[in-house]
Amino acid sequence: MSSATKQLADDFNNAESGLMETRKAIALARGWIEINIFEAKRILDMDVSDESSRQAVRDAIAGQAAKILQENLLLAQLLPEVDRLQLSDLEVWSKHVGSERPTAKPNVERQRMALEQNKLLKKRSEYQALLEVLDPDDTETPRLQQRYEREIAKVDAKLALMSENKPTQLLERCGHHIVASSSKNVISLVAGPEGEITFYRPSGSKAAREVNFQTRLERNRWNHVVFSASAKETNLFLNGEFKSVRRGVFDLPMSRIGSNESPDSFQGYIQEIRYWKECRTMQQIQQHAASILHIAKCKKLIGYWTLEEGMGELIDDMSLKLPRSACFNTDWVIYGTPEVRKRFGVPPTPSLRDQTCCVVNQKLKLLAQRARDRELDMVPCRQNCEQIIAFRLLERHHRVECVNRMVVCKEVGCGELYRFANETEHLRFKCERRLYREKLVQSYHEKREMIECILNCEQLVQKRLMTQHCHHECTNRLTTCPWEDCKATVIAKKLDSHLAKECQSEVRESNRLMVENSRTRQVLKAAIELVTTKDSRGKTH
Repeated sequence: MSSATKQLADDFNNAESGLMETRKAIALARGWIEINIFEAKRILDMDVSDESSRQAVRDAIAGQAAKILQENLLLAQLLPEVDRLQLSDLEVWSKHVGSERPTAKPNVERQRMALEQNKLLKKRSEYQALLEVLDPDDTETPRLQQRYEREIAKVDAKLALMSENKPTQLLERCGHHIVASSSKNVISLVAGPEGEITFYRPSGSKAAREVNFQTRLERNRWNHVVFSASAKETNLFLNGEFKSVRRGVFDLPMSRIGSNESPDSFQGYIQEIRYWKECRTMQQIQQHAASILHIAKCKKLIGYWTLEEGMGELIDDMSLKLPRSACFNTDWVIYGTPEVRKRFGVPPTPSLRDQTCCVVNQKLKLLAQRARDRELDMVPCRQNCEQIIAFRLLERHHRVECVNRMVVCKEVGCGELYRFANETEHLRFKCERRLYREKLVQSYHEKREMIECILNCEQLVQKRLMTQHCHHECTNRLTTCPWEDCKATVIAKKLDSHLAKECQSEVRESNRLMVENSRTRQVLKAAIELVTTKDSRGKTH
């Protein structure tokens, strides 16, 4: 009978434990879904501003959902078609998950739950104390140890179901940006659906606790984050300004920067870390935020990591009060190239190697480096020619090469300003001086153009000489008979024929007769003289 009772009790305990674990697993799964959905929605809303990029992310989510449905045919069969269509819609998921969030409970209910939690914590502490005092040599120790561990697991399951806080497994993965942690505390810089700074205390002798500072870090820039923890409260300062205060006891010190699990650790860049033994005032924070610490003057400084090693897995404490520390899973970034300096901007604090330099020289050094980097930057043309030019060549491009640069018309007497791209239009349609000059040139060439005679004399003549040719040179021109009393008009090439055959001038005829008479008389005179000469010679002989 006793063995049957014992077996029945064990079965009951196993069934109860299984039921508790199932409920806890369901709550954990719901919590994981909520965290992942809100984290994805926050990243999509805050980090993806371009609409084309947002659409690309939505398409990728739709493709991933389709792939999951192809790989899980049973899931595709169980889901209605409406749910399958909404499976890849992040907006629908976030609204659905947000609508299922529990509302705030009345104060009476919250007090009742707090009282019940305290009872469970007290019970857990009792079992924990009994577990610690067990005698290893006692034969009953294994059975009692199994019983106490089972009871502690039951209490933990009840605490997880009753607590308003998230389960421990969810709190440890609130944002994957744990900047400092220990076995008792975790500080996450990006946590929860809104991506805010959060403090977390896992369950132990006290209930698990999540404290949200309701302050969000600005992305893609350096942030100066300060936690100042006093005996009863913790103050948060961001970029020299007081942001929030939360009351409560937070166990110090932290044992590590980041987290043991690399996916949970801070996914970002850290310039330096300072660890003080005292609570810093706002004036002290603002004074030393962007300056190098002088170790000898900082008596309360117990840790100062400038992270200037640049390689390896060990970092040194510059305050020389703590031993060399391990640094795992770190991607070092060195301010050694213009690309890195452009991406990260001016370092928030100078290098520790510059601690002997005055502040003016430090600023001059940064300005000189920025000027050298600026010379290599590729920048768009300021005159909107859609070209990307090295900054050091930008001035020459603006003055000599850019098609949108302003130039002065080279035509003497014009002096009008226009863009170089519009030079052809200006010269062809707007420049009066050039248009007048081209008109003169065109007229000059037109006048010297060789064309056929308009009187069809088959001779090529310059256009400007056509009138002279037609009046004085063309063989087909009309001309008058040179004898005034004739008054006949004939073609120039037929003038000789006219004069020979058709001319009716009486003056010409009388002149011809006079010439003939004159020639006759000259012949007769010559003949007489010849006869006279012969006669005179004959007499002489």
